[in-house]
Amino acid sequence: MGWAAITLRPDPTIPTRQARLTLAARRHQPGSRPMPPPESGWENRLAQAIVSMVIPRLYDAHQTSRASSAAVETLRRRTHADRFLGLVLSDRQEAQWQFLVDLVEEGLELDAIFLHVMAPTIRQIGVLWEEDRLSFVDVTTKSSHLQQMMRRLASELAVTSQRTTRRLLLAPVPGEQHTFGLFVLAEMFLRAGWATLVEPAATWEELHHDVATQQFDAIGLSVGSERMLEGMAGSVASLRSASRSPDLRVFLGGWAFQATREPLDGYGADLVETDALAAIAKADLLCPRHDCAVSSYQSIPEGLGINSG
Repeated sequence: MGWAAITLRPDPTIPTRQARLTLAARRHQPGSRPMPPPESGWENRLAQAIVSMVIPRLYDAHQTSRASSAAVETLRRRTHADRFLGLVLSDRQEAQWQFLVDLVEEGLELDAIFLHVMAPTIRQIGVLWEEDRLSFVDVTTKSSHLQQMMRRLASELAVTSQRTTRRLLLAPVPGEQHTFGLFVLAEMFLRAGWATLVEPAATWEELHHDVATQQFDAIGLSVGSERMLEGMAGSVASLRSASRSPDLRVFLGGWAFQATREPLDGYGADLVETDALAAIAKADLLCPRHDCAVSSYQSIPEGLGINSG
């Protein structure tokens, strides 16, 4: 069997080598007009292919990569939290501290350690107590030690050059027993440039006394249970009336606002937020550093204060 003769016919839409050379020479001639883009031909088909096929595939690949990175980061945070919880439950205090130091040395931000390692641990300890797997003494001891480590981290490892010019009073709503998250938030506000006073067990009367006798830019209340939301609008209005500062800002946050179906703008607060980082960013907008109502008032020492009663 012989070879069949095959004749390749040139595609008239693809310019020959001589035609391409001629076009290039014309483009470089002085005073020559630019060649108009072809209305059809291989360049047009190539452009259409890039727009319709290549770019969507690149976009999909980028989105997939971002989703994969987010999943890896979530898994990494969960692994850190689980390992730290195991150390806390084993009462290996030196190992707990070294684990946190290692995370800092790996480049993990303090805010991330507070929010994604220590806060989930304290929540899980609360769950174990509700399931009668930990005693009240165990919960109290472990929570106290976690709070001490958080303060030690902030004082020894945090580096901040920001001068605290704004004054913030933080407290759980009277009757609320969960306070660890409040101390996490206090540390984060401190790092953002707020002098913060924490009242971990104040009554409404004591909170009224605080805002009436000291000047604050804002007061933040943490609400952990939906049952504590009843009458909150009246309590917010009462704090404003008692405040020494006429421009007192009121911030509300906590798990209760994640569970409630009531509109969040019905409590009379300037800010209702359940995400700590978002709360700080919005608080900075509500009270800029250069526009504080009491920036020269020195009733609270620069930094974090805790009123232990």
